[in-house]
Amino acid sequence: MNTKKIVLFPVLCALMSLSFIACDNDDNKDNEGVPTEVVSNMSFSDTDKDASKIGGVLSWTAPVSIENITKYVIYQSNDGEGQDVKLGEVPVGTNSFTIPAGTDFSAYLLVVTSNTKGESASAAKIQVTDVVENPQPAIVGVYLLNSGKSNSNNSTLDYYNPVTKELKTKVFSSVNGRGLGDTANDMIVYGSKMYIAVTNSNTIEVTDLNAKSLKTIAPKDETGQPQSPRHLAAYEGKVYVTLFDGHLAAIDTTSMEITKQVQVGPNPEEVCAANGKLYVANSGGYNPVQDSTLSVIDAATFTVDKNTLKVIINPSMVRADSEGYLYVMSLGNYGDIKASVQRLDPKTGELTVICSNEKIAMSMSNDKLYILSSESNASTGWMAANTKYIRYDAKMAKVETENFITDGTTISKIAYISVDPLEENVYMTAGEYTSTGDVYIYSAAGKKIDKLGVSGINPMGAYFIVK
Repeated sequence: MNTKKIVLFPVLCALMSLSFIACDNDDNKDNEGVPTEVVSNMSFSDTDKDASKIGGVLSWTAPVSIENITKYVIYQSNDGEGQDVKLGEVPVGTNSFTIPAGTDFSAYLLVVTSNTKGESASAAKIQVTDVVENPQPAIVGVYLLNSGKSNSNNSTLDYYNPVTKELKTKVFSSVNGRGLGDTANDMIVYGSKMYIAVTNSNTIEVTDLNAKSLKTIAPKDETGQPQSPRHLAAYEGKVYVTLFDGHLAAIDTTSMEITKQVQVGPNPEEVCAANGKLYVANSGGYNPVQDSTLSVIDAATFTVDKNTLKVIINPSMVRADSEGYLYVMSLGNYGDIKASVQRLDPKTGELTVICSNEKIAMSMSNDKLYILSSESNASTGWMAANTKYIRYDAKMAKVETENFITDGTTISKIAYISVDPLEENVYMTAGEYTSTGDVYIYSAAGKKIDKLGVSGINPMGAYFIVK
């Protein structure tokens, strides 16, 4: 027995000794670790002139110490953090990488140091500018304005990406940490800014293209009484806004201040610029008898012509084609005089009715007038039924079709229409005052592209970011 113990003890010791040595070697390797070094002075210029494609030489300066680095790995990243697409790798000692022409665009390029243990947790990055030869404008974003319910302070602004079809809701409140206000009625995108008329809050929000508020304008009359903004238009470096107390105001886009006001007709709605003039639809909506005129303002002098243009009562919308003809949507008297769309020659005053019905909405794009013409639906109150989707050719002065939706789909509770100025995709809003609304998107060929459930009540329309 003693002999066996003496024999086993050295064997056990030997095994323990071998095990200790092996563990000690692993610890030494772990201590080497992955690189912590990061390259610097990254440089890249896109030499591929096609839109959304890049190519060129990415270069950098190596870290001061490269002893723990065996190679550099190059990635594309959409946000500057994630390693979304691996483009390739080069050995240490090579401080550049050629990105082939025709590579899909990403917002960032990353360079990560690496060795046999793995890649560094830190990366150097550079933001990429897509250089395009003779770049074509594109719709890069669409804002959707929801007016909310009057006196409920629940207006919202959503953002839709037409490429990814992603919808971000309530972007104004997310960016600014506060609500938009009560009854946002209209907005425009002009230059690097957006202007939102918030009627019941008596404010005009001026924001950047990311909806970050730059200024809140609170218009007041000569006595200091707040004025309610309704609709907006832009012309030759200025933004114009109708004020429901009977004024048109001019906003300087640099100072973001109202510089002038002029008296127009009662309860003005839309304003349209054409022929060096500003045309204001005077609804007279609060009067026992609605108004039936367009005020005419010289844009250069900002003075009102004593002569007005006569239209059907209760004009609300006014648009213009490339030849200066005006298209006026009047609401009528909600009784024996129906809503209508009229073509008006502002030089002669000649008026032609294109269509009339109980419910009308319209939008103009590239000399095409898009009209939603509906009957009232007795079972649902103000909601529309038997809608015609009319497209009217302004150049030819005739109706092209009474149903520009060609795929057989239908929309209930339809309200407003907007058309993007480039691809002529049609955005139609639908909803009521008790729940959030929807936006339907159709291609120029009349095929349904998307349906969006927006964040607010009563979506008013789509407003396009063009770059």
